[in-house]
Amino acid sequence: MKLTRVTKHHTLIIFLHWSMAITLLLMLLTGEFMEDSLSSPIFVLHTQVGFTLLLLFFVRLSTSLITHRTHNTSLFSKFDERIAKFTKLGLYSVMFLIPFTGWLMTNFELRLQPISFLGMIDWPVIPSVVSNHEQFEILEDIHEFGVKMLFLFTGLHVLGYIKHLVWDKVDLLNAIRFKK
Repeated sequence: MKLTRVTKHHTLIIFLHWSMAITLLLMLLTGEFMEDSLSSPIFVLHTQVGFTLLLLFFVRLSTSLITHRTHNTSLFSKFDERIAKFTKLGLYSVMFLIPFTGWLMTNFELRLQPISFLGMIDWPVIPSVVSNHEQFEILEDIHEFGVKMLFLFTGLHVLGYIKHLVWDKVDLLNAIRFKK
């Protein structure tokens, strides 16, 4: 059976999709191998990638809102559409939560301040925040929970693609590829 053709996403959405996927992977890898030393190159790379991800999130969210249109919904059931919306909301939530809590953590540890982005811009420090290791640890737990949720929602995202490919005979990767 021939696969159903799908509507392509906006080029900027495609670029942001793959950029964020690669950035998330790099952030996960650096987070996993990061040493305790705050001056280690891996820690510095992790913070830079996290800030990049936070910026990409806002560009992605803005672009999605501006270019929003329902893609390929006539191909799927209402249940599939609800699961897709839930997964997308979950992914967007953790794509914000992880780098945001990482930035907040820097506010509660004086030894992490200031954090510079690419050596050009110092990320803002919340002036009313007092160094508090207990708050840091709470944020660290939320940060790590966000990573677990990222695995869950990414798994749902990939399983959804496989389900649509195998069961529905719809190759959704065509909607998010650069090539025609």
